[in-house]
Amino acid sequence: MGAHLAAVDTAAAEKGAARESTLPTGEALDLAVEAAKEWRRDAATVVAVTPGLSLRGVRLGTGSSVAMLLQSIRVLLPVVANPKAKGSGGGPSMRAAGQKTLAALEKARDAHRTALARLSPAARALAALKGILYEELKRVGRVARNVARGKSSEFAVSRHVRGGGGRRKAKKGEGASREGAGGTPGASTLGT
Repeated sequence: MGAHLAAVDTAAAEKGAARESTLPTGEALDLAVEAAKEWRRDAATVVAVTPGLSLRGVRLGTGSSVAMLLQSIRVLLPVVANPKAKGSGGGPSMRAAGQKTLAALEKARDAHRTALARLSPAARALAALKGILYEELKRVGRVARNVARGKSSEFAVSRHVRGGGGRRKAKKGEGASREGAGGTPGASTLGT
């Protein structure tokens, strides 16, 4: 971890890369990913609670890979549009919302790629190193939550650090609540 921190410091110092390393398109992409994950959770819940619908044998992408997120939405769109899903919150309106979410995510991804292509090599190297460091910190947090299960909330990746703000979903026995919780029953049980 120390080597990653040193590499980030070195890269940031080179040619003032830190000044140009923050992309305005990154925030838009983060918001689009968040909305897409929420739609995917809701759609997967609709499929799970609708008799006669199944995703058995279909792998839905998880995590923060935009490509896998796009693929999972494309898989879910025709399934939630099934007439059987209408009584569980699916149907044409959910499909339309999914198509809108898909288009917004693709647009944000493309804008971010274009902005990344304009960055200097030093700024791109810095962004890559910061990404590696972030992933390592997430791994450390997961290990800490497994080792100290009773204090797992102390090791959660903080949304305000990533720019998301808001409150996280409460675990059983905790008082915190998640913004926008409710809606589709069981949506929070599927994870992202």
